[in-house]
Amino acid sequence: MAATHFLSFTTRENMFKGLGILVIFLIVLFFLYRFVRFACKRFILAVKLKRACKSKGATLTGTSPLWMFGRRNASPCDVYITTTKTVYAVKLFGVAGRRSQLIFGKNRTYSIRSRWLPDIGPTPIPEYNFRYGFRYEWELKTPRKILLLSPVCIGVFREENAKKNTYMNPHIGIFKEEGAKKTAPINPHEQLFGMELHTMTSLLRMIGEE
Repeated sequence: MAATHFLSFTTRENMFKGLGILVIFLIVLFFLYRFVRFACKRFILAVKLKRACKSKGATLTGTSPLWMFGRRNASPCDVYITTTKTVYAVKLFGVAGRRSQLIFGKNRTYSIRSRWLPDIGPTPIPEYNFRYGFRYEWELKTPRKILLLSPVCIGVFREENAKKNTYMNPHIGIFKEEGAKKTAPINPHEQLFGMELHTMTSLLRMIGEE
């Protein structure tokens, strides 16, 4: 009977170990998927931008050899796209989770709300350097600062303040309550902290129309 009890305990212990290994494997697989998706999206972005520039006679100049992996919290812009009249200084801003929500705060911050992971932020957005690696021959062209979302998540919003509401309390008179924070969708081509917000599709369309 003691031997049977020992075997039962050993079986349960092995089962828990197996479940623990499975959970760790699934967590690793989850983060690996996010990384692979992020890398693939950035490679596709680089290929499409190069093709669009070649077909339109524009020039693409990266600020580093691996510019397509630019980080949202790094100051230098990542790539320049130059046409006959314009210099597009592009800063890449990506969200790894496709089902996440990206929210830009009023005080130059961003937050990421994820379905599966803890929320990020609010995190300050750096003052991006859109003159990093800028060339002398571009000085006479019109500069445009582009914040390029890649990869894009399911929703991108701008934080706003709701209007103040006035209430009447018969005991203390009139008092005012500050409106709660709310968010509104933000679309490509909109201005955000002195930059133009774009997706890959809207940026390619804009280059094609010039």
